[in-house]
Amino acid sequence: MNSNLYGIEGRKPNENRDCVVRALTVAANIPYEIAWLATAIKGRRKGCGMYDKDWLPTFKANGLCNDADKLDYVDIKLFEMAGTLDNVIICIKGHLFAIRNGIHSDGVGRKPIVNKSNFVAAWRIR
Repeated sequence: MNSNLYGIEGRKPNENRDCVVRALTVAANIPYEIAWLATAIKGRRKGCGMYDKDWLPTFKANGLCNDADKLDYVDIKLFEMAGTLDNVIICIKGHLFAIRNGIHSDGVGRKPIVNKSNFVAAWRIR
């Protein structure tokens, strides 16, 4: 899996609001095109976001991830402090991102700030 300054290798030209696709690409360690197609089949339109009630079951059902354990804000902060925040998808208000093996789905140097006021949900992907 290769990451670049602007996101994920294989990202479609002029694609925006694809944080779900990028996060799933990194978390499940799959090509961008596969994640893009899986979310499109479930109803994601180009330039539009997607809710976890839609993308999470799709990825489980298609075998793109074995399972996803829901985490809370305290879990995320504990993993972060211990330096073990890895293989997770984190949803903050208006955005979704993933971290796997040190690769961040937002690209190099673009780590969103997670705090109690913007935290929505998180999952550890297995």
